[in-house]
Amino acid sequence: MLTNENIKDVLNYRGVEYTYSEWTTWNGKPASGYTCKDEKLLEGVDLASFSTITKEDMLERIDDRIDNKDHYIEMQKLSDAACARFYEQPAALHRITGKATKLNTMNNTYTWLQERQMLCDSFARRMLVEHGLKEITTQRQARNGTRIFLCPTGEKLGSYESGYVRRCNSSDRIYQLNPKYKREKRWLFLDSDTGKTYVSKCTTWSRAKIYSEMARLVFIVEYYLKNYKQNT
Repeated sequence: MLTNENIKDVLNYRGVEYTYSEWTTWNGKPASGYTCKDEKLLEGVDLASFSTITKEDMLERIDDRIDNKDHYIEMQKLSDAACARFYEQPAALHRITGKATKLNTMNNTYTWLQERQMLCDSFARRMLVEHGLKEITTQRQARNGTRIFLCPTGEKLGSYESGYVRRCNSSDRIYQLNPKYKREKRWLFLDSDTGKTYVSKCTTWSRAKIYSEMARLVFIVEYYLKNYKQNT
């Protein structure tokens, strides 16, 4: 839990607004970070904001969002289509929970987004009933699109709107759990001797983001069953 959050600066990079904030953690330690909630930058994707610890990481994230905007919008469309297809088949949830989950809307009319949220909430309930995964999300986390679950073994697993699933047993020990893959990363530099630009590249590890909330919840169940269930 964060306390005494104070936005110190409102900054701008490539026409995108982001903020620098300082706050005190639940155990009294000072902390700081950067957050971007630029609606124009995030238009067309299911993401309200993203945060980083350093300014360099924030600028890199903004560059990535601007330079690959069409890619992220296309990925969102694919994710939405996959979710819609998934929700049409309650039997798919049966394979994870042991029971089919189906919405009872009676005579009420809901938007597709509302139905998606209702189904995710219903699935989170089944996570508790079927596997003992108790949701302990705080109000602040809920506003940010984060959901935290406490395993029967004591570990905490979190679903983040940014597309990550993390093991978050304490404020200073948070590990990403998304599947890893190798990718080539490139930078363009200016050679001070020749005055010409050149591209430097290297192979790094990246994490496959999970943009669908339902997919993140299913991933949490699968991770728990694979890594912790046998220990209970």
